[in-house]
Amino acid sequence: MALWRRRGFASSGKVKLYVGDAAFDDWPIVSDFEQLEVAMAFCQQLREAGFAAEITSDWQLDDFGNGDIALRVHPEEDQWAARDLIEFAEDEDD
Repeated sequence: MALWRRRGFASSGKVKLYVGDAAFDDWPIVSDFEQLEVAMAFCQQLREAGFAAEITSDWQLDDFGNGDIALRVHPEEDQWAARDLIEFAEDEDD
């Protein structure tokens, strides 16, 4: 997707949820989710577009994979372009 700029930061591979990990505190939040599967899908979408993205939560999720999940991008990424990509994808589903 040429519309969004790719910076080439390495991601950690498979999307996983980081719980209570302060290493991501300075990574901007581009979107919040309640369901783990949805957050993982959007994180993967950002990665496929070239963004260094991770999902985090301050607390463990419930038994159904629900909770307060933040989708974050590396501080040197264009967070506004990442947000636009997420919002564009959500609009297509409507």
